[in-house]
Amino acid sequence: MKYINTIAMGFSALIFFTISFIFWNEPLPGPMFNYSFLIGGCVFLFFAIFPLFFKFSINNVFGIAGGITLISSAPLFYFSYNFFPSELKTLIDKVHLLVSVITGFCGLLILSLGGFLLFRNPILERRKTELIKSGKLITTNVISVELDFKLRVNYRHPYRIISTWTDSFSNKSFTFKSSEIWFNPERLVGSTINVYIDPKNPNKYYMDTSFLDQNS
Repeated sequence: MKYINTIAMGFSALIFFTISFIFWNEPLPGPMFNYSFLIGGCVFLFFAIFPLFFKFSINNVFGIAGGITLISSAPLFYFSYNFFPSELKTLIDKVHLLVSVITGFCGLLILSLGGFLLFRNPILERRKTELIKSGKLITTNVISVELDFKLRVNYRHPYRIISTWTDSFSNKSFTFKSSEIWFNPERLVGSTINVYIDPKNPNKYYMDTSFLDQNS
């Protein structure tokens, strides 16, 4: 359920995009604005509030704000279309089309990101299991504990343990990074740490941070 917020928001945006184009073919555009924005807003609210039962995320705030905005836009667009001069009706149509396309495009990107994050963990877990089972266990030297500023989830950056190891046969040095750690592990990390590597390719590895779970 870790990435349910991201997937839900992307899915809801795509639903809004689909609803908008279904009603786009209606003979009277006025009701189309009403229904598409109203239904789209309700969908946004549902997928923003539903994940709250699992875990709060900043995505919930964005989703609720987006849903309220869409619902409030429904009567606004409907009123504008029926009471504004005819010259503005074409502009309103274009605005609605633009909003639908942008929302759908963003929804596709968000849904793709959520799907990638969701399926990445099982793949990494399988690789970890294979390395522990058939890989080579080495002891590496810890050089630092750093914040990963390239990754941010809910305005937080994870920590990573950085270590090095020199292959005595090839005399090549390798640098290893741990997976994401969502608290500062510095006080729990010693001067060395175990890493499982693929004997044929040390760039395929898993840093054993299970001791953090036992001591945290």
